[in-house]
Amino acid sequence: MLDADLGTVKLHLDYIVYRSKDPFASINGQQVTIGSIIEGFTVEEIDLEVVRLRDSRGTVVLRAH
Repeated sequence: MLDADLGTVKLHLDYIVYRSKDPFASINGQQVTIGSIIEGFTVEEIDLEVVRLRDSRGTVVLRAH
């Protein structure tokens, strides 16, 4: 699992449950879906091995390996 230390914010990808309809993941112990907001980041994509998030500064990609 990947951790992203972005200065004031730390993101930890716990797991991804990928399915073609309604995939979800857990970041910092919180279940998220596409459109969810966590630590100021909006979840844009949940794929087999990645969760892509965006804020005003840009994109962060968390990988499951």
